[in-house]
Order: sequence, then structure tokens, then C-alpha cells
Amino acid sequence: MISATDQAIQKTIEVLNTPHKFRQWLNSVPTDTIVGENWSCDSCPIVNFLVAATGYEQTEITEVFVCLGAQQVLLPKWAIQFIEKIDSLPSNGHLTAEYCLQVLEKIN
Repeated sequence: MISATDQAIQKTIEVLNTPHKFRQWLNSVPTDTIVGENWSCDSCPIVNFLVAATGYEQTEITEVFVCLGAQQVLLPKWAIQFIEKIDSLPSNGHLTAEYCLQVLEKIN
């Protein structure tokens, strides 16, 4: 039987393969919705997306990895670039779906 962590890892790899599913998620909420914070390993927009997509709550992010419990998954280039862009802002900013879509468009 496959563990919840292993299932989350498989789903994470699948949904982060391209920015398409992240973009879909951002487009699924009102543009003024706060979807995350910059400089936050556990409430970054990508983390919030992954929790919504996988249902796995023990998700954090570093500059290059998604951490799922004790396991790590290397982030794809687009996600690293996205994090670099949002973390170039002043710390602890609340990020809207609209702003995240604008950043995503600049890196793709």
C-alpha cells in the first residue's frame, strides 16, 4: 500500500510539471483573493496550491525544494523563478491571485 506521503509526492511532481495547473488554480479564485505570502515557507502561493491539489498539509517550500514531511522534491525551473520574483518584494507581503498571475506571465 502506498503511503500518504508517497501519494503526495507523486501528485506534486505531476501538478508542478508545468505552470499550467498552478495558473488554473489562480484563475479559479477571484482576482483579489490572497493566495499566499512571500518569504514564507509554509504559506507561499505554490505551497497553498499544492495543499489544495494534493490534500497533504505537511507541505513547505525552500528556494529549490518542496518538502513533504521528511521527503523533498526538486522544484521545476518555472517554480524557482516564480519564488525568486515574489521573494524580491518586501517581506511578509500578502499576494493576490491577480499579482501571482502577472508574475507567472513574466517568467513564461
